[in-house]
Amino acid sequence: MTTLRHADFAHRVGDEFTVDWSGTMHTLVLEAVDEPHRADGIVSFGITLRGDASVPAEQGTRSFTAVGFNTTELFIVPVGRDEHGVRFHAAFSVQEG
Repeated sequence: MTTLRHADFAHRVGDEFTVDWSGTMHTLVLEAVDEPHRADGIVSFGITLRGDASVPAEQGTRSFTAVGFNTTELFIVPVGRDEHGVRFHAAFSVQEG
């Protein structure tokens, strides 16, 4: 399993990810990458993604892929819906090193 780090996302704001939603493919756009926080040798950060109104506002583990990004599983949680679609959040905590 690949450990994802802040640097894996920081340069991808605005990029589109293809997400497998139980066999239906949706596109989520990476909107923001939180600044990393360090404490006791752990680095934590989060990302915010947005999908259009057709994306189900459901939490779960989904398969993500993008150009130059290896397919990986991410657990995402819906954090809001508005006229632009659905926003999701994913949180990461990794050992420094």
